[in-house]
Amino acid sequence: MTVFSRSALVAALCLASAQAMAQQPRSHTYLEAGYVAQKIESGGSDPQLKLDDIDVDGAYAAGSVELGSRFFLSGGLHKGNGDIDLRFDGASLANLDVDAQQVVVGIGYFQPINERLEWTAELAYQNTRLEFENDNLAFREKIDGDDYRLSLGLRGDLSENLEGWVKGSYTDGDVYEQEFSGTVGVLLKINPIWGLVAEGNAGAGNHRYTIGFRASF
Repeated sequence: MTVFSRSALVAALCLASAQAMAQQPRSHTYLEAGYVAQKIESGGSDPQLKLDDIDVDGAYAAGSVELGSRFFLSGGLHKGNGDIDLRFDGASLANLDVDAQQVVVGIGYFQPINERLEWTAELAYQNTRLEFENDNLAFREKIDGDDYRLSLGLRGDLSENLEGWVKGSYTDGDVYEQEFSGTVGVLLKINPIWGLVAEGNAGAGNHRYTIGFRASF
């Protein structure tokens, strides 16, 4: 085989790979996992006795299953840990270990706008569990709260192997009180199945950032 022939073959394979990636549809059936960092604003009305905002990091797993007729089910589990200070008049009274867990289950709908863009809507239930502990003080307390979230957004192809989405959400319940938040995410497709995914969510006092791997089916 001549150098020209080999070059032509390599070019043809690259072109075929690029075309396959370009034709790969946005998938609503996937699994992903990775690292999560989250900040939850601490409540309380006492101006002197205050708990620092909760900063935790750990791991997460999430997924989605398309049901047909443009509906899909989604879910996720986020677990992390960290430590916070209980303060009185600005001075630290005690340092507490904190374990956090969030479970999210939702149902969504998507509607194509054109070949590269669609809009999405999702209604989700979210359970948040927080456990505070200090062994020296023999102190342990748990918080278990339920919230509901409505999200509307756009999802589309930014390039042949890069996908992005943006959405706005309203969450209300035990932990999140009438909070509006925004989410931005990207998916870099390594091949038709595997990709790198990153997402950031920010509200009035609550933030969550994730980065991980996604397998689309």
